[in-house]
Amino acid sequence: MASILRSHPAGQVPQSAQPARADKTLYSLQALRFIAAALVVISHIRNEVGLTPFGSSGVDIFFVISGFIIYYVTRDGAPQFFTRRLIRIVPLYWLGTLALAAIALKAPGMLNHTSLDADKLLGSLFFIPVWNESIQYHMPLLTLGWSLNYEILFYLVFFIALKISHQHRLLISSLLLVSLTAVHPYAAPESALAFWSDAYVVEFIYGMLLAQLLSSTRFIEHARLPMLAAAAGLALYTWALLPDTGLVTQEMALDKWVRVVVIGLPSTALVVLTLACEQAFRKLGQPAKATIDFLGELSYPIYIFHIYVMGAVKRLGALQFSLPVYTAIVFAATLTVAAAVYVLYEKPVRAFLSRHLLHGKGGNKDKGRHHPPQAAMPLAS
Repeated sequence: MASILRSHPAGQVPQSAQPARADKTLYSLQALRFIAAALVVISHIRNEVGLTPFGSSGVDIFFVISGFIIYYVTRDGAPQFFTRRLIRIVPLYWLGTLALAAIALKAPGMLNHTSLDADKLLGSLFFIPVWNESIQYHMPLLTLGWSLNYEILFYLVFFIALKISHQHRLLISSLLLVSLTAVHPYAAPESALAFWSDAYVVEFIYGMLLAQLLSSTRFIEHARLPMLAAAAGLALYTWALLPDTGLVTQEMALDKWVRVVVIGLPSTALVVLTLACEQAFRKLGQPAKATIDFLGELSYPIYIFHIYVMGAVKRLGALQFSLPVYTAIVFAATLTVAAAVYVLYEKPVRAFLSRHLLHGKGGNKDKGRHHPPQAAMPLAS
């Protein structure tokens, strides 16, 4: 993070600050990423047991974080931007998609709402929204991957903006996204354009605007709120979105243009409040920070695979237990699977691809730079 360099003469980081690579991680956002993924898990657990869904706002948090991070990490340049983003997203998503395709072919009875055809498989692999007639919505083979279609769209729009002007990337990408939403009323409901032009893309703009504002004011470096403030903000955010509270109804959440206001703006406020506690997170001991960082990294596999872990747990009879016990079982199983997938597959594959696709093509000059964590996905996330 540039703030670490600015705080010392001539940009020199003292030896005591080395290894400072870990200190460049935004621990507050890593914690929030994990919480956002947990909210999505809770939403699907409640839906599974017949309760009013709650927690889908995790996707809105993810979109805001994604807009923030993508703008923030490119403030000093963006070498091989799109390649980096694909390395971040594709390996895990393709693993899940191809695994589901194999199950759909060999044991379709194991899947509730998943059918396989060539168009759906290719659309899923290449992030092209495919209309699902049975649910009347665009849904890839890997169900929660629908939000990744928005992520890839945002990356592509931002990449175009970077190519036009790095200095004006916020303005250009925002104009492109807003222009896209303008065509939504004229797009056929089942078309990919109707999906891409939906209001969700506005939440990426929220994140970018936030990054611009906080970078220009050095907010993260100067804010000194205790972590208790973030906890209180999360509690208020959660309470406001509870179905019993009635402040945000299901109808409001389903109307995308209403959603990006009544959920998107509070999600943005939660990101601000969390970042205001970054310095408090940095004062934690190294084991605590390492744990937070690890949990943040698990948010992507948690998000992608939890619904299938839930299905396996359900088949083993876990629904016979009380809701708290069932919830604990789902979370324990999901964390175990996510940790195994991250450690054994995602992390080494990303490192391999980075070495061969980045460092061999001018990436060496960026080799030592540690970027803050990326927003892996959404609601889905």
